[in-house]
Amino acid sequence: MNMLLTNLTTRSQHFKKPYDTDYRELLMDTCDQLAETGQFKLCVCDDRSWNVDVRTDLAVFLEHVPGVINSLKLGEKAIISLYEQGVETNILLIPHHKNCYITCELLMELARTQWVPKFCEIEDLEHVILTLEVFLKQFLGLSPFLLEYKEINEWLQAKL
Repeated sequence: MNMLLTNLTTRSQHFKKPYDTDYRELLMDTCDQLAETGQFKLCVCDDRSWNVDVRTDLAVFLEHVPGVINSLKLGEKAIISLYEQGVETNILLIPHHKNCYITCELLMELARTQWVPKFCEIEDLEHVILTLEVFLKQFLGLSPFLLEYKEINEWLQAKL
């Protein structure tokens, strides 16, 4: 599984509207800013980049990452559900000893995606966890003010 963020810039100012409880809004607004220049590339279960974007797909991907990291560290199965139209795929991460089996399944039988998963990847479990942690830190490094929001800190601890 490979993830890459490129050509990203964001304003260092805080968002103007208040946020009460939903970290997803903060992620969506940040990704909306990043979408002006950025690219999100995701390759899972083959070498082809998926048709994903920064504005919606990155936000959806990110919302799962802290929980996935925690689950994998506990040796539990984790799912990244890319439910947006055009992707509509679950990425399944299944730890087994020191390995992580990664496979994909379409969310719906008639999903609008042209992509069909072909095989399962087997990667080193620690490498998968580290890759997700580095990816998350890269995203937060672009908008460090996000850490001032309680909702983001709870999300990072996978409490929501």
